[in-house]
Amino acid sequence: MASPVSPNKESHGAYAAAQRRIVERSSSEYATSLASEAGAESDASQDSHADQASTSRRNSTESDRTSISSGESEVLPSYEGPLEDGFKRVDKPKRFFSIGRIFKTVWFEPGGDDTPARRSDIDWTESCPPYYEQRPYAKFRWFVVVRRRLHHSLCFSITASAGPGAARASRGRPIDFVVLHSSAVEPPDPFEGEGITRAPIAIIIEDEEAYISPLARIDCARIYTVEDNLQVLKVGRVHPDWLPKLEEYFKEAAA
Repeated sequence: MASPVSPNKESHGAYAAAQRRIVERSSSEYATSLASEAGAESDASQDSHADQASTSRRNSTESDRTSISSGESEVLPSYEGPLEDGFKRVDKPKRFFSIGRIFKTVWFEPGGDDTPARRSDIDWTESCPPYYEQRPYAKFRWFVVVRRRLHHSLCFSITASAGPGAARASRGRPIDFVVLHSSAVEPPDPFEGEGITRAPIAIIIEDEEAYISPLARIDCARIYTVEDNLQVLKVGRVHPDWLPKLEEYFKEAAA
């Protein structure tokens, strides 16, 4: 996700940046916004030589993904360096991973088929030796905790919609998605044709650099197991008044 924060209504530029930020920071497998696609095309024209060397690794914004190693001219993907400030292993997971907690973490999944629709949104771990000719892929994911367990949490993921028909394109059903919004503003309407019928959920942002976009959605179809020992970045939490709705959606998903 894509990074959830309330858009600044006093500044159209800040509002537009908020819409782009969720796509640029989340690397959502479901979709990227038109704004981020335009940014990717612009970056590609400026960094054509770097693109030729690392086309398969490039994500939506090349300038955010590359860094120059000291003393050398080699251009390296930024994901080969350390995580940004703020990521850490939680000292008191039972307290941190409470129901409604929203956080960001690096997430690995099986690569599966190498389809063009998925390659544009992921970082392929080409340096990782294949296991029986299979490779994983890695990206940032946003999660909201729906259940606490002894050494792990059960979570819904936060994704970014691409507009009408996005639920079908992301292998989900319209009923599985929920609009996410800052508690400081009114919830945005889903796109026409998106088919979302569930009530939206409001959140409290606790990361000054996080932004929530009108594209933000909770995917209630898949429940993820997230271990306590991961390095995570705190984003915020579901507003207490909306926790009953989150509980309702979890029970429906687990039924």
